[in-house]
Amino acid sequence: MEEATRNAWEQLKTAKNNAELLGNQANIAAEFLEFARKERTLGRRSLLDVLSGETALINSSSDAASAEIDVAIAVFTLLDAMGELDEAALTRKADMQ
Repeated sequence: MEEATRNAWEQLKTAKNNAELLGNQANIAAEFLEFARKERTLGRRSLLDVLSGETALINSSSDAASAEIDVAIAVFTLLDAMGELDEAALTRKADMQ
């Protein structure tokens, strides 16, 4: 049980770190898209640049959302490893959202 708890804790830390990094990547993609659109109106960027920016934003937003789900799964995995995963824990998690 102790080893499983340690592993679950490390998995949670990794998932949180990934979620933060992928969230930052999505923010950067959104900023680039805004910049590309402004540059496009000034004639300095091609439509392809804007479309590439849109694709990057969609992909990075999807990755960030998936990473947030991984965090939630890691939380439940940790609770299970600690023997604390029960209906009350699930209710508390639902109330937080």
